[in-house]
Amino acid sequence: MNRINITSISSEYDTQFDCAKITAKLILDKINHHETEKITNLLIGFDKGFDRKSICGALSGSIITLNYLLQDANLNPDEINDHIDDLKSEFINRYGFYNCCDLNPKPTGKNTAKIQSYQKCHNMIELTTNFSLDTLDL
Repeated sequence: MNRINITSISSEYDTQFDCAKITAKLILDKINHHETEKITNLLIGFDKGFDRKSICGALSGSIITLNYLLQDANLNPDEINDHIDDLKSEFINRYGFYNCCDLNPKPTGKNTAKIQSYQKCHNMIELTTNFSLDTLDL
């Protein structure tokens, strides 16, 4: 399956979507899934790492989307859990944490800090989206 890259994230990320929803939208658009709005609406409340006090939005968005799609593919709960555990392990191996505030402290002050913060988010979106797409290419 074709993978996404940072440049395909940037144009949509800076609009009305948050990390969880943009991750889901990228996955669903890439596979031409017809229930994009229904699934992205499931992610209300998972934005910005629950406002930076909990799990990264990109990770939570990909977990929920992947879970939904793997159930749709008739995988049993143990198989789904194995895929989700692999995603979480990949994320921890790459970033060391999965809490938004540990990964990406809230930028203050200069615009440069905000740009660097968004770049980190883009990298996490890219990782979780591509992992999910690879998993769906069973």
